[in-house]
Amino acid sequence: MLEAGIPRARQQTMSDQTFRRWEPDRQPLFPPSTRDFVPEGHLAHFVRDPVRDDLDLSAIFARHCERRGQQPCHPALMTSLLLYACSRGIDSSRRIEQACGERVDFMAPIGGKRSFSLDSEALTASRASTRLPAP
Repeated sequence: MLEAGIPRARQQTMSDQTFRRWEPDRQPLFPPSTRDFVPEGHLAHFVRDPVRDDLDLSAIFARHCERRGQQPCHPALMTSLLLYACSRGIDSSRRIEQACGERVDFMAPIGGKRSFSLDSEALTASRASTRLPAP
């Protein structure tokens, strides 16, 4: 049996070896979870879980009492993302946004979303409520 994309001469020399199939374009049956790629005990989970469960975010919720424009991101998401980014030495909102699209460890705090844009007002509110210095 000839494999697509492999020259015939190369296929004949590999025929006596057994390899696992490699299909990089094949779609998975179920979409992967960030927990599949970011192991338990990783700093991303360590930062996200206490922010979600224990941190008092009432100061941020109070700032977003009126409805205008697009809905902002959840304050726990923004705060955990900001704390994780700062722990990794990233304090620029553009670099945080870029990391969210490129790095799996940054996808853990935001719930695995591949397209994510930062709301600078929400980021500023998160930074103020956690008393982190501005970059």
